[in-house]
Order: sequence, then structure tokens, then C-alpha cells
Amino acid sequence: MLRFFLFCISFFIGLFILQSEQLHTAILHLGNFEYIGAFIAGFFVISTFTAVPSLAVLLTLNEAIDPLVLSLIAGTGGACGDYLMMRYFRSEMDELLRVSKLKRHKVLNKIIRAKLFHWIGPLIGALIIASPFPDEIGITLLGISKLEMKKFLFLVFFLDTIGIYLILKFGNILQNLI
Repeated sequence: MLRFFLFCISFFIGLFILQSEQLHTAILHLGNFEYIGAFIAGFFVISTFTAVPSLAVLLTLNEAIDPLVLSLIAGTGGACGDYLMMRYFRSEMDELLRVSKLKRHKVLNKIIRAKLFHWIGPLIGALIIASPFPDEIGITLLGISKLEMKKFLFLVFFLDTIGIYLILKFGNILQNLI
């Protein structure tokens, strides 16, 4: 219930960012700091509680920065955030598999160790990361697969960049319709 409440607050903050003329003007007049703002917004776009406000900032910056450049910068920020999240989830998952009751649950343990899961899990995780949904579940699925860190970083950078670019393009289309 608390998570839902925090998400609702985040959603209303995002709407406020999009609706407030003063914030809109302030974001567009960041000058040389626009790129830093894009990186920071990309960093926070990966989390459930910060995704909506971050996307609102990116959609506003989309008016001042070329969408491809904005996507690359925000994708870099998203990849950095995903890296930190992956480090946390991987250590937590290793601990869970090593010590917890998960070893006693034979069915769940077989699913995680199944060859099919090692192919489908990362695929589903990649789709989640590329989507506008927060990355936590996708990172967890990639963490279970034991993907090599260099490949992981390249993959999340590519997926975050593509996902942000598509959101920015979709935002442009909606803005032109309104």
C-alpha cells in the first residue's frame, strides 16, 4: 500500500512538472546544464518512484535538445542507474540463493536453473528495460541469468536509449495532436 501511495505521489509530481509553466521555463533555460539534467533524469527514469517525474523532465528537455542526443545522454544515465541496481540485486540474489529458504523450494529452484529460463528470463528482462516501465523487474531477470557485466552495460545502455527515444518520439506525436 505504501508503494502504491508513493507511486501516486510520483505520478502527480510528474503531472505538476508537465503542467507548471514556471518549471517548464526553468527546465528549458538550464543552458549548459541541460545535458547534466538529461543525464540525471535518465539515471532516475529507471525506478518506480522516480520514473514519471524523470520522464516529464525529459519530455520538457525534448523541446530544447535533439531527441537522439537527449536519448543518448539519458540512456547513459539510465545505464549507470541500472548498473548500480544490478550490483545490488545480484548481491541480494546470490545471498538469497545461498542462504535462504529458496534452496528448499525445489520447483522454484528448478525454474531458475532451467536452460529455458536462462534464455527467456533475459529476453523478458530486456523487453521490460526497453519499455517505459521501471527497470527493477528487468534487472532482476537479467541478474538471475548471470550476464557478464560488460554485456549487461552495453545491453542496458542500448535498451534505455531506445526506450527513451521512443518515449520522446511518442511524446512529440501526442504534443502535435494536442
